[in-house]
Amino acid sequence: RMLYESDLANGIGNFSARVLALAAGKRVAEKLSPDVENKIKEVKESVSEKIDHFKLHEALGVIMGLVKFGDEYVNTMAPWKMEEGKKKNEVLWNLVVLLDNLAAFLDPFLPQTSSRITSQLLWEGDTLVVTKKDILFPRLT
Repeated sequence: RMLYESDLANGIGNFSARVLALAAGKRVAEKLSPDVENKIKEVKESVSEKIDHFKLHEALGVIMGLVKFGDEYVNTMAPWKMEEGKKKNEVLWNLVVLLDNLAAFLDPFLPQTSSRITSQLLWEGDTLVVTKKDILFPRLT
């Protein structure tokens, strides 16, 4: 129950819900900021290396580090306070691409969760169309 609440509901579920709520109904396509691009690349390499060596728990730890990075990014950038325009679109693009990559990294561990995230992100060429459907991990009572 504690892992469910901390990593799934409060971690992955909360980050996913925030990004999807902020970007719902939008079409986003910008250039990734270097810090986000580097973080995704770093996580991809680390997760791949950990899985290759059957260090699955460590791979999940790296993935949860990406969730923490995403949470810090969204809190720092505060796109809900931004005016519509290029800068806000860039921030939303970074967040949606982070979420899309998070789903890909989660696929070997939580395939249903991964597909529920990606079902809300529709690629049309190099543009992502975002919808918001349901809560990934409802709070336990």
